[in-house]
Amino acid sequence: MVANADQANGDAADEPKPVGDACDPDDDNDTVEDVAADGTTPRDNCRLAKNADQLDTDGDGQGDACDPPPAGDPRAGEPPAGEQAATIEQPATSKQPPAADQQIPVPAG
Repeated sequence: MVANADQANGDAADEPKPVGDACDPDDDNDTVEDVAADGTTPRDNCRLAKNADQLDTDGDGQGDACDPPPAGDPRAGEPPAGEQAATIEQPATSKQPPAADQQIPVPAG
């Protein structure tokens, strides 16, 4: 029997019969077991995000699927180097003429 006080089950939606993370050998269902048969040696370098390829581009021991996006990556909410954030021209809403064009930043994503 394995203690599972918090009853966490990160991949319940993908399991035909839900099994708590404490008893689940592959928490993210990427076909890479979380730990080796000895129960202690890690095998999956990103235990809660699917990454069957186990790619670790920066060699930090944590899979790319768990690494934060690098600066300039659209997933980081920043424009790529040398580019400006997208904007939408917004018409003036008051009766006074605008002093200059109004622009509102648009979040990337």
